Amino acid sequence: MPEQHDTVPEIQTFGRRARAARDRAGLTRAVAGGLVGRSAEWVKAIETGAIGMPRLPMLIRMATVYECDIADLTGDERITAATYTKAVHASLPAVKRALTTYQLTAGEDEPESAEVLAARVRQAWKLWHGDGDHRTRVAALLPDLLADTQRSVRAWEGAERRRVLALQAQVYHLAQLYLAFQPEPELITMSETGR
Repeated sequence: MPEQHDTVPEIQTFGRRARAARDRAGLTRAVAGGLVGRSAEWVKAIETGAIGMPRLPMLIRMATVYECDIADLTGDERITAATYTKAVHASLPAVKRALTTYQLTAGEDEPESAEVLAARVRQAWKLWHGDGDHRTRVAALLPDLLADTQRSVRAWEGAERRRVLALQAQVYHLAQLYLAFQPEPELITMSETGR
């Protein structure tokens, strides 16, 4: 009787899986590195095992850029991108427009006072911390709040401007919370810096 040999499957490391995913996506190391916010050398270090598996935010970014699932990178079928991300929210385009549009002129509308803006910001936070679909309720307010705080910051001076700037920071923080599970991580960076 012929001798049977058990074939041992080749162990797939994170680096090998990452390289295979990058190759399937047709990306060079330089392009892949640029798209995930790292260098080509970093990508090479990941693929050769010089650097271990990155943390979850980078895994999500890599899976998005490589157009694969997180499980394709980690080898753990229990982990999928859907576990950590949500579908694009219906209001994302409006919030994105508000974050990426900046009026250079003051406009004809009277800017809102810090007192009026503070009441609106308090209402938005109450909605965020309320029951139900807080993301949708806050997203309905964010575009106008972003535009109105920008307008007021440009129009007011002195102590009133400082109060409006503090309120604008709160509005950007709300925007960060809304964007946290949206598939456009660059918007989170934009809301962190307040442009």
